[in-house]
Amino acid sequence: MGNFEDSAVAFENMEESLPLEPKSSDPNLPFYFSLYPNPNTGFMQIDYLLNKEQIGELSIYDVTGRRVKQYILSNQGTTLKIQEGELTGGLYYYQVIVNDEIVVSEKLI
Repeated sequence: MGNFEDSAVAFENMEESLPLEPKSSDPNLPFYFSLYPNPNTGFMQIDYLLNKEQIGELSIYDVTGRRVKQYILSNQGTTLKIQEGELTGGLYYYQVIVNDEIVVSEKLI
């Protein structure tokens, strides 16, 4: 995987380079989602594309299951840059929820 700057530049023209129709016939699934770098130092970027009917959110949880951060994923946006110095080193979990359904659940280091 390339460095962060290369990935960000490559994503700038995502709408031109990716098909605009969802990959799945399920309208609850995000068309595209990528969180990087992982592991990270509190700075991360989420690239995503939601259908216009979708409402999304990203939640970050500590190892006890307590939600420590929550972000809205707009169906008008494609990138969310996060700088969270208060996320101390360690293991976290994140979930992407679209239209009230968990569609991604992964570890975050």
